[in-house]
Formats: sequence, C-alpha cells, structure tokens
Amino acid sequence: MFINAKKEVVDNKGQAYLTKDHINKIYQDFKEFVDIPHFSKLATIEDIMKFKGSMNVNFYVKQDNSDHRVSFSESFENWEKAGTELKTSMKKLLKELN
Repeated sequence: MFINAKKEVVDNKGQAYLTKDHINKIYQDFKEFVDIPHFSKLATIEDIMKFKGSMNVNFYVKQDNSDHRVSFSESFENWEKAGTELKTSMKKLLKELN
C-alpha cells in the first residue's frame, strides 16, 4: 500500500507536522486497506514491476491536477506568447554575439 500524505502536512514557519486529524486519516486508510484517489493505492507486484520495482509513491498515487486545467485556447495563447518571447530573446542574443 502506498500513501501520499504530502498534502496533509502542515508547514508553519518552517515547521512541518501532521495534525491528529491527518494522522487519523492515514491510519484509517491503512486500516481499511482501500484505494483513495490522489491519496492511496493498493499496488500489486505486477504494478510495482511495471516501474522496475521502484517504490516511489508518485508512480502509484497520482496527483489531482483538476484545479489546474486550462482551456485549449488559453494554452494556445500562452504557447504563442512564449514563442514570441523566445524569438525576441534569440534576436537580442544573436545581435549581441555579432
């Protein structure tokens, strides 16, 4: 069983800790031995061997990126802007090199 409780950790002025509620959540999941999306994963030997035996929790418990979704038009606009900035930067660099 892999549990990724990174989001449960409280970081307060450089002090990182788990509250009793967080500890209970981790314990309950371990006790119930179930998958919870974006929190825990029951991995089989076959699952683990797909990643060459790696025990890196990030391979098994995927992060929830649903709040970071960007529309296609916004992505395309960002891509075009980055391309324009790159062209400007390259022209400046080449001008300085000559």
